[in-house]
Order: sequence, then C-alpha cells, then structure tokens
Amino acid sequence: RAAGKRQFAEKCGACHKLRRAGTQGTQGPDLDEAFRQALADGMGRDGIEGAVRDQIANPADVPQDSKAYMPPDLVTGDARD
Repeated sequence: RAAGKRQFAEKCGACHKLRRAGTQGTQGPDLDEAFRQALADGMGRDGIEGAVRDQIANPADVPQDSKAYMPPDLVTGDARD
C-alpha cells in the first residue's frame, strides 16, 4: 500500500486532497469527502477502490479547461507492496 500512496501523491495529489496520502490538491474532488457517505452507508474499501479504478481508467470526456478534467492514462498498471 505504501507504493500506492507514493504513486497517488506523485500522479494525483496535485489535484486531489486525500489525508492518507498527505496530499492537499484543490482542483479535483476532495476524496476524503467524496466517499465519506458511501463508507457511512456500508460500502467497503474494495467497492471504493473499484470505483476509483474505473474513474481512472475511464475519465470524464470533458474539455481540458474543465474542473472535472482528468488526463487519460495518468496511471497504468498496479502498484502494490
């Protein structure tokens, strides 16, 4: 999991806030807040991981100047310790 945190910080942290990775991005969604209700409703971390993987693999097709823009192919492979 340490490798995933490092990869997140390097590839995603400039845009996304995530406490566990120590990132403070402000352009993309705050991922701590984005999944807070899902966790409270009983969604497991595996379900959240799947949702995030899908969003990375299939980012929204929006213009690059949109706040919702995420570059395609930003992360590939599987980084696990």
